[in-house]
Formats: sequence, structure tokens, C-alpha cells
Amino acid sequence: ILRTHIRQHSGERPFKCKHCGKAFASHAAHDSHVRRTHSKDKPFSCDVCGTTFQEAQELKYHMKTHK
Repeated sequence: ILRTHIRQHSGERPFKCKHCGKAFASHAAHDSHVRRTHSKDKPFSCDVCGTTFQEAQELKYHMKTHK
């Protein structure tokens, strides 16, 4: 965690996306970017309308539209 924090201040971004070249300070940020930006996989689906999402947080936000 400390290394990631230091990288944010130093500008070091050693985790580079092989698809678009964007670089990240943490492995977690890199992985999240790849899933959100380059993956077609949408494993989270709405039980009400069937809409699918790449991230659980997107589904959680979407569920508010059904209230």
C-alpha cells in the first residue's frame, strides 16, 4: 500500500495496459481498467430487467432505477 501511495506522488506508473498503453500506479487500478474498458464480459445482471453490467457497483447503482 505504501509503495502505491508513493507512486501516486512520484508519478511512477509501472503497470501498463497492453491494449491501449495507459499506465497505472497500482496493479488493482490496472486490472480494473482492463475489465471496465477492454472486456466484453458482463457477469452482473439485474434480476428485474435483465440488463447486464461489468462491475457490481454499476448494478448496485442501476437497481436504484427500479425503486
